[in-house]
Amino acid sequence: MARIKELKTNFVGGEQDPLLRQRSDVKAYYNGAEKLRNMIVLPQGGARVRPGSRYLWTVPEIPLLDGGGLSNVRMFEFQFSTEQTYLFVFRHKAATIFRDGVVVAEVVTPFSSADLRPQLTAKGDLISTGISVTQSRDTLLVFHQNYKTKKIKRGATHADWTISDWDYINLQRFDFGDTTYVNGVDEVQAITFPQPGSQGDWVSGDTFKLIIEDEKTDNIAYTTVAADLRAAMEAAIKRLPNVSAAGITVTFTGSGTTATSTFFLGFSGANGKRPWGAAGYETISVKQVPSIDIVVTQQGEYQGEDVWSNVRGWPRCGCFFQGRLWVAGTKYLPNSMWASRSGAPNDFNSKKIDADYGISATTDTDDVPAFVAIFAGRHLQLFSTAAEFYIPISETEPVTPENITLRRTTSRGCKPGLRVFEVDGATHFVQRRGKALREFIFADTEAAYQANNISLLASHLMRDPVGFALRRSSSTEDADYEFMPNIDGTMTVFCTLRTQEVNAMTLWQTDGIYDDVAVILDEAYFSVIRTINGSPVKMIEIMDDAVTVDCGTANLDISSPAAGVTLAHLPNELIEYQIDGLVRQPKTANGSGAIVFDRPATSSYIAGLKYPEVLPDEAPGFIWCVKTLPFETQLPDGASMGRKRRVVSADVRVYETSDLVVNGTPIAFREFGENVLDTPISPFTGVKRVRGFLGWDYEGQVLIGSDISTTATVLGLAYSVSI
Repeated sequence: MARIKELKTNFVGGEQDPLLRQRSDVKAYYNGAEKLRNMIVLPQGGARVRPGSRYLWTVPEIPLLDGGGLSNVRMFEFQFSTEQTYLFVFRHKAATIFRDGVVVAEVVTPFSSADLRPQLTAKGDLISTGISVTQSRDTLLVFHQNYKTKKIKRGATHADWTISDWDYINLQRFDFGDTTYVNGVDEVQAITFPQPGSQGDWVSGDTFKLIIEDEKTDNIAYTTVAADLRAAMEAAIKRLPNVSAAGITVTFTGSGTTATSTFFLGFSGANGKRPWGAAGYETISVKQVPSIDIVVTQQGEYQGEDVWSNVRGWPRCGCFFQGRLWVAGTKYLPNSMWASRSGAPNDFNSKKIDADYGISATTDTDDVPAFVAIFAGRHLQLFSTAAEFYIPISETEPVTPENITLRRTTSRGCKPGLRVFEVDGATHFVQRRGKALREFIFADTEAAYQANNISLLASHLMRDPVGFALRRSSSTEDADYEFMPNIDGTMTVFCTLRTQEVNAMTLWQTDGIYDDVAVILDEAYFSVIRTINGSPVKMIEIMDDAVTVDCGTANLDISSPAAGVTLAHLPNELIEYQIDGLVRQPKTANGSGAIVFDRPATSSYIAGLKYPEVLPDEAPGFIWCVKTLPFETQLPDGASMGRKRRVVSADVRVYETSDLVVNGTPIAFREFGENVLDTPISPFTGVKRVRGFLGWDYEGQVLIGSDISTTATVLGLAYSVSI
């Protein structure tokens, strides 16, 4: 019989996919765990019990006239300044605005509950992506394909907010191929030969060229006879390769001499119904330095209608980049994108190809990817349901109508309705079917983007997220945390610190359903559906490291003794509570949500809902747990797989922990001495040793957890296994 001691130094691999249970040959096997439930991984390697949440607000139900029931919710952050931040909670036909956890305003919106979330057909085809937002200074733009883009603008005070339509002007036209189009307009340009010119007159025999959209005519000889010059210009233009001879006309008005006539260049027929760049000229052989005046008197217009409308749909998403507003994806043009004029975010005039004019582009691919997100990163990046795109030139120079290129780079697809976030130089997005979290990162060696699967080791925790938010690290004890509420009501939390190879996923569970999430600076807000007093209720809660219950309330610095507390949002519910640092027996609140403490609290109290059981079959009562992967080693006579083993002992290193159970054995934390009764247990930091485990099996695992609502941090452990 062999006895082997295993050292586990960290959990930076997170909870591992069950399909990896045989991969003891990879590093992640020893840096991960089989279960990390209601835990959050620290960048230093340990895992601590997840924070609780404090109750903020109950979301009103949909009015009975509109069908009643719970409203969908979408939450977004708004940063007016570094010190003034707001939480927007969109619900049925309204948006409630919070500052510092307090409602400060509410605006009426046109978005119904169904409009807020993505809508798909039974076959999974996209109907609507729901709402998305972008921000510019004091204005929040809200996009939805069925509504003209809305702007929500803050006024002079926290409570002063207005909502109105975003004033799009000079929209492009598009021929959708049905009977609703508007006839196009033929272009006309006026040409004059001023006498005297600014630097001289035209003399018979002088020669020049006309330039039509970068194509130059043959030499044209100037003559004082207007009819002859008209014919010469028309013939020269008709010979250009970029025009059709049919439809090019040059006419003139005046007395018959060139100096007193105006020539009109008309683009009609095959050349009509479109805008042309203003013609230019080049003098070839002249006696003086004469000039030609060319003015567009009638701008050409494409046949069609406004590219966006209530009939054709409005942009699904947008962002600000290089002084332009970029938008993408509509119902009728799902794979197109547009940009405003530079410095004029509401003007989409693209009738000229000047550098500051509007831009448009459509993907040139075999499929029809529907754009669902647009992000300003290293390059301008566009995410669709079928592939990922970027504009390669945007990193080093401005994007213009002449150099715009929309390049397809990977073909994974982004899930509609979820935002994308930049993390350590990579853009994270959830794949279309919600089964993978990917990082869109530029590979300099290939000069192209890659979409790496960063959830591969914990793919079982990607349970079709319905929300996505990023909380950036705010201290040396933090990493970047991504919160993904899943369709099954759980929440996947991804701890990432790419430079240190920290990529750890854990699973959170609450007594209810995680519904949506938003992060403002370092504060995370959750929308949670709970069954309260027998009925479903949707609540907004804020994550709080100082609270060890959910949907709770707390007073950590009591000025006078408190005999009880009222949680009006939790009537007739079983309340978990602590007073002065001691966990007491739960009590059921009365119809008003009030409970009476078994003795007055003198320094602090915390009250709310207890975390649910995370492993009811293996460890009844545990509200958090860490479970190691099966122990595997190489013995002198071969692999240990298939041989019975027993965990004999364990040394668990903890940090500020006051309750722990290891493989079914409770660990003592209270020390003997005077005045130890009815006082809180001092959190312990150090190593707790456990001996005398019984039971043989084929796995050799250690299960650590607790059924007590206190904080705990497991830094690592060493355990002995007999085989």
